Amino acid sequence: MTTEYQQLMNEYIFFLETIGIAPATIATRQRLLKEFLLYLEQGQILSITKINNIHIQDFIDYQHRRKNRMYGAGLKPGTINQYSCLLNRLTTYLRDYKQQYHLTANLRYQDREYRERQILNCEEIAALFAATRQTVKFSKFPKFHEQRNRAMLCIYYCCGLRKSEGLSLEVKDIQTDRLTVHVRKGKGNKGRYIPTTPQTMQHLTDYLHGEREARLRDTGKQTEYFFISENGTVCKDVSMTAAFRRLLQRCTNEQIQTKQPGLHTLRHSIATHLLQRGMDITLIQQFLGHKSLDSTQIYTHIINE
Repeated sequence: MTTEYQQLMNEYIFFLETIGIAPATIATRQRLLKEFLLYLEQGQILSITKINNIHIQDFIDYQHRRKNRMYGAGLKPGTINQYSCLLNRLTTYLRDYKQQYHLTANLRYQDREYRERQILNCEEIAALFAATRQTVKFSKFPKFHEQRNRAMLCIYYCCGLRKSEGLSLEVKDIQTDRLTVHVRKGKGNKGRYIPTTPQTMQHLTDYLHGEREARLRDTGKQTEYFFISENGTVCKDVSMTAAFRRLLQRCTNEQIQTKQPGLHTLRHSIATHLLQRGMDITLIQQFLGHKSLDSTQIYTHIINE
């Protein structure tokens, strides 16, 4: 990548960090931006002053033509929209901070296809909680994993957080006196407070003041992040996903094994369960941190099936 493009990427990522964009979102936009800049280089467009609206549209047209590496089919509308979102916001940045006033791209977003949400029922959720009390084999710190796994289920099911929101939680966000979890950096950089039950908060504080505190003390590490590894380091996306998969393997419920859920399935599940219990859909929208009620109304489709 040219020096100018590398500098642009560094400055743009710093800009996103400054305005408080979530780390997971920044990582995605960095990857897409790199693709765009390499695409320009291949076309011998080697300076931001040479970029025009046609180049931007050509890049989007290329995304429509290319195939999904995993499935062979074309890219899904949601993926195309990620590229469009990046370029729309990058264009604004280049106009506002780089004086590239000739850039006026306003790419339209495609309607996303409805995807059937995978849901775990209450019995399956209970089976997952029960599995947290089974001995974790081949681990030096089984009690740590037991407590962290219960905290993980509480955050992603009981509180309905997105994966990135859970990983971004800090100790101060677990507000025991108010029985709330504070999501400071939700999607779109919007915060919200999640009410919890006393039992949920007990599981969170058991981990917080129990094995989490012990691992930090024993390893000599310090961090304000809520989820940590057994080595006392900040828990990353890959390790949290792996922890959930290991929990699934220990679960004795056969239906869960056939469904092969992911962490985000827990969020879909709690939203569906709340709706089934009669909670007002606008309250569920606030609980999930949805910007639009349309996103929440998908769950009405699920319970009516």
